[in-house]
Amino acid sequence: MLGRFHGVERRIDGERALVLEGSPLWFTTRMHSQFTAGDHDVAVLEILDFGYDEASEGLVFHQSRFKGLTPLE
Repeated sequence: MLGRFHGVERRIDGERALVLEGSPLWFTTRMHSQFTAGDHDVAVLEILDFGYDEASEGLVFHQSRFKGLTPLE
């Protein structure tokens, strides 16, 4: 699992949650339900809390890599 986060600063917090350093937004969640849809497992999470950092830049996971966002001209 952590292979996809290679090169991204990360840590495990006191609640054993994965935290991506510098993330502009984060959620604290718990599992509400889980089901199978075709060849995927779907997890429905309940959001317990969230936070954000207005100074952080956006982060996108696309084509198996994390990328930054650039403003439109």
